[in-house]
Amino acid sequence: MARRERRETAEAAEVVDQARVSTLMGLSGEFQAAPSDVEQVIEYLSFYGYLPSNLLALGTVSASTHLSPAIAQLQSLANLPPTGELDALTIELLRQPRCGCPDVLSLELLSDPQPLIREMTACVIGYVPNVPKSVQDDIWDTCFRNWMEVADLKLKRTLQQAGASLVITSRNLGGPSGVLAQCHVGPYRGQQLQLDMDSSEGWNTEVGMEEVGTHELGHFCGLMHSKGLMAPFYRQGLSKPQQVDDIPRIQAIWGKPVAGPTPPPQPTPPDPTPVPSGFAKHFVQVEVVCKDLHSAKVVNIT
Repeated sequence: MARRERRETAEAAEVVDQARVSTLMGLSGEFQAAPSDVEQVIEYLSFYGYLPSNLLALGTVSASTHLSPAIAQLQSLANLPPTGELDALTIELLRQPRCGCPDVLSLELLSDPQPLIREMTACVIGYVPNVPKSVQDDIWDTCFRNWMEVADLKLKRTLQQAGASLVITSRNLGGPSGVLAQCHVGPYRGQQLQLDMDSSEGWNTEVGMEEVGTHELGHFCGLMHSKGLMAPFYRQGLSKPQQVDDIPRIQAIWGKPVAGPTPPPQPTPPDPTPVPSGFAKHFVQVEVVCKDLHSAKVVNIT
């Protein structure tokens, strides 16, 4: 008798728990704007590290054990009240364009005994469409400077894909306004890493390339998602590391920037020699063409 009562109690608790799953996922009541597919939300939370990747395959999804803590953790990262409920603000959050890197990574994946390499190169092998290559080169140089100004590291573009610390490319990451870009999480220790920009975005018209590029380079330099510039969700106009979060964390890895030696004074150039008639001045223009991240399933909330 006692065994049957325990079984019935467990079954009743499972029914209640599944009902709360439905409420959390917005399948009834006031959350009619929520995604209609429970599995889609669970896939989202699993893809970005909040839930075990095999949770759906196991078929044991608990609202109290799995979903509420995962949702609360996501809310906290996004500066929302960590209620653990899929309210209207959280639903809107799931639909925001964002970085494709996980928000939660195992410490085992981040540990590496190899020493840091402070002088690094990046090769762009794929440019985003509809933005001139020269403009993109300048943007990447600015993104590099944004981190070099606050940490003791050096990063510059190179024409050589072989041997580059980072390769930058462009490919479709699932359509516009979903995953904007993604990058292997560093810091770089000798194994070539990769950064992908989404080829389907309206770069520099709808999405700022400097904002996204500087964020992704933060991953390359070893930063996980957090607040400030390294928040996972796109914020227009935020393209510099922030003192309240990004800068202390990057300096904990690389140290503060080291000022170089003062360059010697340059001699005063002689008066320019007039250019003879019929001669043209020639200027050398160096076009730097810089360097495809692991094939990953991109989960977008529609």
